Amino acid sequence: MIPPIPGAPAAPIPLFIDSLNQAIDQATLAQQCFADLSALFRAIARLSDTYTSAHELATLGNTLAQDWANLCDVEREELEMRCGELWGAVGPGKWMG
Repeated sequence: MIPPIPGAPAAPIPLFIDSLNQAIDQATLAQQCFADLSALFRAIARLSDTYTSAHELATLGNTLAQDWANLCDVEREELEMRCGELWGAVGPGKWMG
């Protein structure tokens, strides 16, 4: 849990939480884009003949896109957890006058 910083100004806290929320939105969008790219590669693999370069490249692209989508999803979850910890440590009752 993120401890409150004694003597730190409270005004930037909402801006920091907004920044975390924007990062969460960006990670969500990136995850969705990689999932879409993965679907495109799967379609190409299905339409191409097995054991061709096109099929192998599409399969590789699908695997990479899935890995990147997963990476973005994990990052989003970590950002959400940190945002929740920050909000719990310095919630509205603690920084609003």
